[in-house]
Amino acid sequence: MADKRAWMVACWWWAGVLVCVLGGVLGAATPAAAQTTTTGSIVRPSFLGESNLNGATVRVRSSSADRVFTGAVSTTSFWSVSGAPSGATISVSSVSAVLNTRIADVTLTFTGDFTEDFTLTLQADFSVFGSGNDPERYTIPVRAARLVVDTDLVTTGAQATPLSVSEGGTVPFTVDLATQPSASATVTVSVSSGDATEGAVAPGSLEFSTTSWNTAQTVTVTGAADDTQDGDRTWDLTVQVSGSNYGGAAAQTVRVTTTDEDMAGVTVDTDLTTMGAQATTLNVDEREGGTTAEYTLVLDTIPAEPVMVTVSDDPATAGVDDLTKAGATPGTLTFTATTWNTAQTVTVAGIADDDGAQDTVSLAHTVTSTDGNYAGLSVAAVAVRVTDDDTRGILPETGTLTGSLTVYEAATHADHSVAYTV
Repeated sequence: MADKRAWMVACWWWAGVLVCVLGGVLGAATPAAAQTTTTGSIVRPSFLGESNLNGATVRVRSSSADRVFTGAVSTTSFWSVSGAPSGATISVSSVSAVLNTRIADVTLTFTGDFTEDFTLTLQADFSVFGSGNDPERYTIPVRAARLVVDTDLVTTGAQATPLSVSEGGTVPFTVDLATQPSASATVTVSVSSGDATEGAVAPGSLEFSTTSWNTAQTVTVTGAADDTQDGDRTWDLTVQVSGSNYGGAAAQTVRVTTTDEDMAGVTVDTDLTTMGAQATTLNVDEREGGTTAEYTLVLDTIPAEPVMVTVSDDPATAGVDDLTKAGATPGTLTFTATTWNTAQTVTVAGIADDDGAQDTVSLAHTVTSTDGNYAGLSVAAVAVRVTDDDTRGILPETGTLTGSLTVYEAATHADHSVAYTV
């Protein structure tokens, strides 16, 4: 505060001597200019970690060229530090600087522990810059010993929610450490799957040293192929860390969704020489002991309940009873959770008739099951050509044909006819 006084001089003669008295009246005080705190910058490091916080030296730079450090800069009482987490203390142990420059090195003392990141604030009193200057503060982030798990490799450090992998497919994520571990210490990271039926991880263990702590290492997630139509499944994998000052670091959970690639179905194979290929039409004849044909049926996924496939008349061929033209053995095939991927054979044989016609029929398949994925499932039909073995001709109903039979064939002229004798 600056004083305002009104000064007066009073003089008089006393005993032949001139006496003068100087006096003043105290007036209203003039307030000093308010101080404001400016913000300087951190030269190095970019952040501090738990393992190197005690004894760490932070280099700071003043906010402007006209603010330089004076001889008072090394007086630690002119410096303060704040932001320490609960249960921990941080103080300034020493400060050094080249006088009349903008750079100072501040050394810290730290005791205690912390598990979460925080921001440390250093403040320099105006005294270190000389009279008439304002205080200045510097902030620096402090990182706890923790894992850095990156499941979004396009944006470093971002987290995909959740990680997605297809059955039989793979997807990577990376792991590294937030801070350098204690000297001569190795940190081991273990990764485990929470549901081995949905996926696996490799490698299951990673190691980081004092020199490799910030080099990201890749973990690969592989989706499990289960041959079951069970929909997309979400599960968790765990990333844990141990060793050095990382013993108290929290484990991290990565959520993974395995997308289902399986679809219930029945595969019909009519070309047994080329697996999975389809012959256009099977060929049989109606002679007893004549040519037969085979095809196979197999399920595409593991059923939850037994599945029965019955060879049936194809409703698409209206007016034709296909099973009177060609027979199938066996007529019904049963598949279970243990036999679902074992192909079963259907033998097709022609059925004799007297129509003298070449028949093409269609054998359909009806699916029944209490497994909702298979109940009423549509299955491809099989086309069959039946070669007729009947010979066209005219035979007597009984006895022996004698004499002659005249058959007239339409002629080009009314007065012409042709006779055939049989």
